[in-house]
Amino acid sequence: MSVDVQASSPGLLDVEYGSVLFLGGTGTGKTFGLKIILKQLLDLQKHATLYTINVKDSEYAVEFKKQHVATKFEKIESFRRGSVVVVEDIIDLNTKEEIALRQLLNWHAHHKKLKVFCVSHNIFKTKLYNTLSYFKFVIFTSSLGNLFVLGKCLAYHQLEPEIVEGVVERVKAFGGARGVYFYFDTARRKVFATNNLTNSGSARLLGDGNSSGSNLAVQNKKTEKMRATLQQRFELFFRGHKIGQQAGAVFSIINHCVESGHIDPVDLSLKFASRQGGQKNVSLVDYVHCLLTENHPVQPDQLVLHKFVQTKCNIPKFFLVNNKLANS
Repeated sequence: MSVDVQASSPGLLDVEYGSVLFLGGTGTGKTFGLKIILKQLLDLQKHATLYTINVKDSEYAVEFKKQHVATKFEKIESFRRGSVVVVEDIIDLNTKEEIALRQLLNWHAHHKKLKVFCVSHNIFKTKLYNTLSYFKFVIFTSSLGNLFVLGKCLAYHQLEPEIVEGVVERVKAFGGARGVYFYFDTARRKVFATNNLTNSGSARLLGDGNSSGSNLAVQNKKTEKMRATLQQRFELFFRGHKIGQQAGAVFSIINHCVESGHIDPVDLSLKFASRQGGQKNVSLVDYVHCLLTENHPVQPDQLVLHKFVQTKCNIPKFFLVNNKLANS
């Protein structure tokens, strides 16, 4: 994988405290990835206590028995400073558990310098959606079943729809490969792919909600979408007409030479400042029809529009059928 040097560790190895949410279906690698993180964390923090909530088996007790304490939400107030906390199997929190989880993520994590890891299949119907802002990282397993939730998480954090769409497509390209994880750094608004959750140097940047390059790409994509929409709408006016193909070709030239914001998407009139002063709104449908029809009467505004278009682009003489415009 190519490296992004600005990536930070979703394992919280390089921070004093924080909260992480693991998301993925059963058997997709949530617990496996989490245990890799815990092993390294607890090796570094040999005196830290590992508290686990909602863990139904003995895996944590066996692997981390010297530091492990199984507990409940009601015991959060007694957690020792500098501890590591795991909340597993978050399916449907009752009201008291939801309040306790919010306190754990918001107050206790900060004031007691806790590192909190929550594990769930989803963010909907689990009371987790409204807690997303408390997590420093959201980690997704490589399962393609995570694509919908990934998109919703990024949208929750106000990433542009085009950036979200691009990230989802890049994640999809991994094809659900085992051993790969995707994580969102909520503070930096960046999405990464990695095959090593404890080594930020292995991360590959998939999307950036802040970079000017991304914003430029977003704007370019919006412009192309608008042009495609305008083209489709224009061609509706000439559907079945004998000059339909030529009209579509002429409009395509104008559409790519004139800023799309100057074309009204409803009536396809072009707004421009005339040399005589003031703003002109002239139908591009009528103008193109006039241009492609021999000896068609030319309205004064159409002549002004023709001269304006000529300053923006070069329409091939092949399309200048109307001599009244061709010779102007």
